[in-house]
Amino acid sequence: AALIDVNAGITAAGQLVDLNAGATGLTVDAGAITTTGGAAAAGGAIDIDSDGTVAINSNLVTTGGAHGGGVGRAGGAVTITTTGAGDTVSIGTGADITTTGSAGAGGGVARAGGAGGLVTIDTGNALITLNDTAIDTSGGAGGAGGTQGAGGAVTFSDEVELASNTVTITTGATAGVITFSDVLDSATNQALTLTAGTGNIDFDAAVGNTNALGLVTIASGGTVDTDGVFKSAGLDWTATTEIQLDGLVTSTGAVDL
Repeated sequence: AALIDVNAGITAAGQLVDLNAGATGLTVDAGAITTTGGAAAAGGAIDIDSDGTVAINSNLVTTGGAHGGGVGRAGGAVTITTTGAGDTVSIGTGADITTTGSAGAGGGVARAGGAGGLVTIDTGNALITLNDTAIDTSGGAGGAGGTQGAGGAVTFSDEVELASNTVTITTGATAGVITFSDVLDSATNQALTLTAGTGNIDFDAAVGNTNALGLVTIASGGTVDTDGVFKSAGLDWTATTEIQLDGLVTSTGAVDL
């Protein structure tokens, strides 16, 4: 379609929602897109491809369905891709992305939780804007001593700007990598909170070089790696394996690593 404008939501339990927009782009203005799995079913994927800009102003939810007496069910992946030159992606105020796995059943038999779904945003070198966005890809809890499901990786392939309030990204307590592949900046000292469990956190380019971030909190991570300058109003980081700082860190607040 040349333009896709979602004004009242889409519900498709456990199904793929595949939206393909043309040069006039895609907006989700009201009502969530929800593909949560039904009983004992995985969540469906949400795949958004656009030759124009993408504006997400409501929630995207792909959580795994109830365990149905067995293992937890996986959350579906969320992929947003723009292919036109300069076609941006913005996640608006109050719009969150949730791809969590569901918990495994109890009953005395150890059952694993479902894995969280991947989240990937790729604009082909255009800006990705996050407004007080919360992204949660955590794996579901294990039942009766079963293992927690793996968290889904979160990947921003292009430049990201934190536009308002605090942006929060969590892949849970288990593995789930968080990657900023390009520049990460802030409009006016916006804060960033990351939780990756045993998953790595990678900043592959400069952070806050144009406008410094606010307080950057890493509640957990395996290896945290910065490849460029990093400017913020404070760092409070916890990593189980290593923190590697390959560029100059400039902070106007306390640094606690």
